[in-house]
Amino acid sequence: MDLSDMDEEELLLKAKNSLISRDYDITCDCYEYLCIMYKHSLNLEIKKFYLYQYGLSLKRIYKYKEAVEVFTERLEIMPNDSLTHWLRCICYSYSGRPLEALEDCNIAIDIGPAEDYYYTFKGKINKCLGNYEIAKTDYEKALELLNNKMNSKYSYVNDIHDLDNGVKVDYAFTCYDLSEVKYQLKDFQGSLQDINSAIDILNLNIHKYIFYRSKIYYKLDRLDKCLEDINLAHNTPKSDLAEYHYCLGLWNYKNKLYHEAIENFTKSIVERPNYTRNLTKRSRCYYKLGLLYNAIDDLKSLQKENPYSYKNNELFSRYEKELTVFEWLESLNQTDHFHIFIEEGLDEMEIIKDLTLDDLKDISINNEEDQNILINAVNQLEI
Repeated sequence: MDLSDMDEEELLLKAKNSLISRDYDITCDCYEYLCIMYKHSLNLEIKKFYLYQYGLSLKRIYKYKEAVEVFTERLEIMPNDSLTHWLRCICYSYSGRPLEALEDCNIAIDIGPAEDYYYTFKGKINKCLGNYEIAKTDYEKALELLNNKMNSKYSYVNDIHDLDNGVKVDYAFTCYDLSEVKYQLKDFQGSLQDINSAIDILNLNIHKYIFYRSKIYYKLDRLDKCLEDINLAHNTPKSDLAEYHYCLGLWNYKNKLYHEAIENFTKSIVERPNYTRNLTKRSRCYYKLGLLYNAIDDLKSLQKENPYSYKNNELFSRYEKELTVFEWLESLNQTDHFHIFIEEGLDEMEIIKDLTLDDLKDISINNEEDQNILINAVNQLEI
């Protein structure tokens, strides 16, 4: 029977059965017809129930823009419903409208009652917007509410490991999110503490969490623990090969094994071509090896992917400026001294033209043949 020929009871039954069988498109169609049925009805209780179910159904099949419209219609009936504001917030967020999402989330929190998942999602939005300090406060509030919920609902529980899986997972995920924010704020010790809490709560090795912890150890210069975690994560079920090579590349870079790091970052790119941070790190390795052309090529690729990345554009500008010095040294077969020049601030030909023999000795270029080549070339510069 066609849905348009069904009465209300038949549509409800069809919606229920399709939800059980996970035919979500059919569920969505059923509630759409039910909303049409009650569009001009004065029975607001039923109307808002069907709008709620229809909005959820659209959200479930990733039709976020349409879901926003449905939740907006529901809010016209009940403007002070915090749950509907929160649901519309999620749909705004997934529609690429973070500012509207943040506004709705704040309204939901203001209306109350306070829910941990309101603050968790608010933290995610603020994190995406780069509001890391605010996101940190959001996640800490979410953890506080989760603690309150556990203490009231599970007053008999003495240890978090005795809680049901749903509560543990929520708590662990929020600890992970908080760890990410603290990492961005360069509070690496705090980030480590939170990721350890997440791992401890779940009581199992999830490669995503272990790889992430390895990056924190990398920042803390605890390279033994970093490598230990990289290998541990790599040996977990369904390990992420792209992440494995990226993390191992970081470890090799930190240990000045630039050739090995380039190999790792290249393999990571093969596994996941849109993993653009590999290009940034690989360009740094090329740069350290004096392969400035390769370094600049990687940054050019990055600019195509993300033309507004200040950090990468800053690197690109620096490398482009230094390229003149590099090419001059290359013409003299003296690129081995490139990094000495850069480290000593000799990164422009305007400065290099005033170099003397004593200056070369001061920067530890002591080979007499190299000194003669460089001084003769400096004397021939016309700038």
